[in-house]
Amino acid sequence: MDKLHLIGTVAAVVGGVAAVVSAFVAVKQARNAKSYRDEIFDVKKRTVLLELLPEANKARDACKSLTTPVNKPHVIPEGVDEQRMIDTISDCLDRVKDNAHNFGNKKIGNAANLAAKFVAEYISKNPGLDRFQVADDMKSAIGKLISAIREAMEYDGVG
Repeated sequence: MDKLHLIGTVAAVVGGVAAVVSAFVAVKQARNAKSYRDEIFDVKKRTVLLELLPEANKARDACKSLTTPVNKPHVIPEGVDEQRMIDTISDCLDRVKDNAHNFGNKKIGNAANLAAKFVAEYISKNPGLDRFQVADDMKSAIGKLISAIREAMEYDGVG
C-alpha cells in the first residue's frame, strides 16, 4: 500500500509541475502574441501615415487655389476647376477619417474634422469674399492636419 501511495504522490507532483510549466508557457506565448499584434498595428499605422502625408499636401495645394489671392481681386484663377479642388480636399479628409481608428491620435482626427467643417461651410457659401475667407480657414486647418500627421510620424519614428 505504501508503494501505491508513493506512486500516486509522485504522479500528482509530476502532474502539478507539468501544469505549472504549461501555464508559464501559455503566458509567454500570450505575451509574444500581444507583442506581434502591437508590432503589426505599429507597421499599419506607419504605413497609413506615410500614405496620408502626400494626400494632405495635395489637399493643401488644392486649397491654395481657392484661397484669397494677395493684392488681387477675389476670383478663382482661370483654369482652376473649383469642384475638382473640393473633391481632392474631401477625398483626403474622408481617407483620414476612414483610418482614424489606426492612429490613436486625437490631433489628427480633430484637424480633419475642423477642415471638413470648413469644406461644408465653403460649399454652402455663395461665391465671393466670404467663400475666400472660409477657404483661408480651410487651408489653415489642413496645415494643422499636416502638422499633426508629421508629429505622429516623428513620435512613432516614421520617415
